[in-house]
Amino acid sequence: QLSESFDDSFCFLKEHYSELYIKPQRKKLEIQKSRSTHYSENFQFDESEDIPINFDKSLLNMSVNELRSIVIKHKGIQYIFNKSYRDASFQKSHHDESKFKNFANEQEMILKDYQAASKAKYLHELRSQKNFYSIDLHHFFLDEAIDLLGCQIRYILNGLKTGQIDSHQYKSKEINHTKWLILEVITGKGLHSKNGKAILFPGIVEYVSAKGIKYKGAENTGKLEIYLPVK
Repeated sequence: QLSESFDDSFCFLKEHYSELYIKPQRKKLEIQKSRSTHYSENFQFDESEDIPINFDKSLLNMSVNELRSIVIKHKGIQYIFNKSYRDASFQKSHHDESKFKNFANEQEMILKDYQAASKAKYLHELRSQKNFYSIDLHHFFLDEAIDLLGCQIRYILNGLKTGQIDSHQYKSKEINHTKWLILEVITGKGLHSKNGKAILFPGIVEYVSAKGIKYKGAENTGKLEIYLPVK
């Protein structure tokens, strides 16, 4: 059970998570050293493509699914320690409060590494496969999903403008004498979300609407189509 006690919360985590995720992690110096590691073999970065580069490159040896699984675990741990930190702060338990704060900050650093690696790997896979007709976001949290979609939209629009994306690499449709690239965005139906209510679909719809991007789709299908002009 969670409480303002660091030791009690740590015991709770040991019962619910592998010790791999909660034991003391790399020191700051080791993290900085890992960030200077050469890029993984066959994984080339282009800083102009919105792909993050400042993270532990050894994580690229993992699959996107493996990375996402670890992100979800660390998100859960982060939530638990942040809640316990707030409880300790409220109870003025300064010793435990300090422990919670240090651990939560460490978890945040680790979480960002895995999130950056999963983003980089997923975008790299999409682009190396010349996949400009669909993007599957349903394994990502809403803020990550919006970031990924925005990156891919910018990449596609730039590719259309420069001619780097050929017409056979995407689906298109002509509407009122204007040619549109159709990008299918898979959000999932939200069946595994809290209360079974979709989070990604309405969040993505709000994002594209705010950007003035045309779209169509229904929440119960777990996907939508967005339309990008082909100049």
